[in-house]
Amino acid sequence: MKIIARNAGLGDGRPTGRDGDSLAGHGLVDNVPYHHLQNPLHMIKMTFAAVSLAVCASAMSQTSPQFVAQSRAGLEDQTAAHAATWGLGSSERWKADLEAGTITFSFKDGKTVIAPIQVIGTYNKLDGTFLWGWDHPSVPEPLRHHAELARQWGKKNHLPDYTSRMVKVSEDEAWNFAAVANRLANANGVYRGPSGTTMVFMSFGEVKMRQATKP
Repeated sequence: MKIIARNAGLGDGRPTGRDGDSLAGHGLVDNVPYHHLQNPLHMIKMTFAAVSLAVCASAMSQTSPQFVAQSRAGLEDQTAAHAATWGLGSSERWKADLEAGTITFSFKDGKTVIAPIQVIGTYNKLDGTFLWGWDHPSVPEPLRHHAELARQWGKKNHLPDYTSRMVKVSEDEAWNFAAVANRLANANGVYRGPSGTTMVFMSFGEVKMRQATKP
């Protein structure tokens, strides 16, 4: 079972790498499973439904920098809405189960939040490299789809940072990658999970929550 788990945290990333670069610093750490189920939250899904309808047209009509900038702005709005609605960024613990394709956030009050995930890529803080999820040895094939959408978009727009499996970039540029993939996939948001010196960028889908059971 492939599981990565660390304390919660948020952060920001960018590259021009070459195939065959070292994968050191991009491994996903095994850890103990952490479980939970929840009830659907509909607010955020409804909030961004209208935005999703316009994504395909925007991708066709905007320049690449415009699309990236609007993707970042949209992601910031999503993140703020998740933070206000269920506390994204304030959980005590997070767990990503790559076999199940889910992320679980656990809070001090006993509340748990779970959502399906895709892995956009990993960022190595030691050498400033980003390894795309579409060709990541630790990422199962079913969790590569959103990263692949970004690769295809990069190919169409002649952007080597999106089509090279490993690139050297800043953390802020890594957030650009995640934001673009999030927008192209009509995803529900992005979480950057710290795992040692590796930052795992994951897009997530519909959020489900369960409040703590009273004794």
